[in-house]
Amino acid sequence: MSQALHKVLVANRGEIAARIMRTLRRRGTTSVAVYSEADRDAPFVRLADDAVCVGGAAPSESYLNTSAIIKAAKATGATAIHPGYGFLSENADFATAVAEAGLTFIGPSAQVITDMGDKAAAKQKAAAAGVSVVPGAEGDLDDDGWVQAGASIGYPLLVKAVAGGGGRGMRRVDAPADLLDAIASARREALSSFADDAVLLEKFVASGRHVEVQVFGDTHGSVVHLGERDCSTQRRRQKVLEEAPAPGLAPKTRAALLDDAVRLAKAIGYVGAGTVEFIVDDDGQHYFLEMNTRLQVEHPATEEVYGVDLVEWQLQVAEGAALPAEQQDLVVNGHAIEARLYAEDVAADFAPQTGVVHVLDDGALQGLAGIRLEWGVRSGSVVTPHYDAMVGKLIAHGQDRAEATRRLQVALQKLVWMGPTCNQRFLIDILQSSSWRDGSIRTRTLDDGGLELPASTVDDVWWWAAALAGSGVSLHGSWSSTGARAHHLRLQCGNDERRLTFQHGDDGWKSTCLAGAVTNVVRTSTTLSFDIDGRRWSWTHHDDGQQLFLARGGTTAVFRRIRAGGVDAEDADAMGSPVAGRVVLVDAKAGDTILDGHVVVVVEAMKMEHRICAPRDGTVEDVSVAVGQQVEAGDDVARLVSEG
Repeated sequence: MSQALHKVLVANRGEIAARIMRTLRRRGTTSVAVYSEADRDAPFVRLADDAVCVGGAAPSESYLNTSAIIKAAKATGATAIHPGYGFLSENADFATAVAEAGLTFIGPSAQVITDMGDKAAAKQKAAAAGVSVVPGAEGDLDDDGWVQAGASIGYPLLVKAVAGGGGRGMRRVDAPADLLDAIASARREALSSFADDAVLLEKFVASGRHVEVQVFGDTHGSVVHLGERDCSTQRRRQKVLEEAPAPGLAPKTRAALLDDAVRLAKAIGYVGAGTVEFIVDDDGQHYFLEMNTRLQVEHPATEEVYGVDLVEWQLQVAEGAALPAEQQDLVVNGHAIEARLYAEDVAADFAPQTGVVHVLDDGALQGLAGIRLEWGVRSGSVVTPHYDAMVGKLIAHGQDRAEATRRLQVALQKLVWMGPTCNQRFLIDILQSSSWRDGSIRTRTLDDGGLELPASTVDDVWWWAAALAGSGVSLHGSWSSTGARAHHLRLQCGNDERRLTFQHGDDGWKSTCLAGAVTNVVRTSTTLSFDIDGRRWSWTHHDDGQQLFLARGGTTAVFRRIRAGGVDAEDADAMGSPVAGRVVLVDAKAGDTILDGHVVVVVEAMKMEHRICAPRDGTVEDVSVAVGQQVEAGDDVARLVSEG
């Protein structure tokens, strides 16, 4: 018989750890945080009642360190461990070790985690329960075996990590010639993320929708569903926006999805929160993909629609209680959408970004109806290359999809983010697109360029603002013995560089390179406003001494001051790392002759692989890194012999 949970250790980090601790606090349960050396000052650590450092920044030294986590639980007197999602949440060995230590694991049994964590075994269980599955192949195959299996399934297909999730260790393969390279790449990523490099092949369903069903079971044999979520808005197999319920889903398809999910959960004796994921084609046919034996990142969307706290449900079930509600009591109320805020550069193929979060200001969102915020960082936090690039989530609830969309869009526009480049503007653009409004987005829409997004909004007015915010001159006029003094400032924003010359006259500030006069300028330490032709413009700004951040309406632009001599010309023969991370592959050495596009080095950052390729045909002059080495963004990793 389970007992009441008086002290719970949260074996995770970021926004999910903070979210779990808030529920623990509401119910009067003491919380314990474990943290890495890199997360010593993280918000979730400050939220906890007790905290223990369990190792270095690398996940293998801390959040994947089973013995250190259990030791921390014992030392603090915790009686249960909540794994959150990611890291050890779907690790059967961890669940077993927790139980053997006399602690309660807040999740399903180790056997269920094993059965569902192995994608091949999960498909077999689903098929045995009468659930439709995607054709595929798995097993300990050699190269010839994989090639034959691929030919049998047909292209395009997916390589998927058997122990994976969240798009990790997943590759789309469009031609037989690319299969073995994709398998090798998926294996490396799977080993790094899940300590298991097993993969399987699966038929790729074109134009598919990713629809998942939230299920919940208790120790008394009851299982319910809490509806479905549509998670089709993805980039690089990572979810960006999720919503509940799924829009435009035929009633017959919805009923079949919900029935299949509950049927599978009952068949395996599922206990706790879980998610059964499906791919749905344009004909309404659904196929089982996998089951996540944990809480999902997107669970707040379901909570908002059903008016429940799924973490509270997890805790009650772990204490041996029956489910808090029966199926007929669970009724959909409105619509909810969750947006994931990632520290990434959308224009650079979503490359993860690192650095200091100078300003995170959500004060203007606090009074907005239907808005929920979950953060993993705060102003002053450092986004490191060691963990996932997601820094927070915004969830909007409304009486229907249109209202939820409007509320989320307004919240994103009012949020002020100044730090590593993030996807804030990208999220707004998606919500404003016709594809979002008509519900036509599919899992490949973003990756295939099927969503037309507006060009950059950094126009002349932004440059005016940058000049006035970053010049440091008095804005009450500037006079010299020869008249109005001209001021000069050279700035770079993205690939655009401008030399700004501006001065104050009788009718306001004017520039020789930017149109329009600026009047009624008011600049404080954090804000800037001015008028142009009767229109008022307002900004938030921050200057860290090297970069000038300007934010307005959900867009943040970063301007860099350029020294008088200009910037160095780009070295066309050098190959630099686009991100800070760890080298996982080197496939060239000095003296090699390689072709344009050859993958010379692969760097892993935030659980994603980034290929550094030859910019042209040529001979390798030098490779300056080795496997296992850490590199910073911009570091040269190799170079070709100069042609000149």
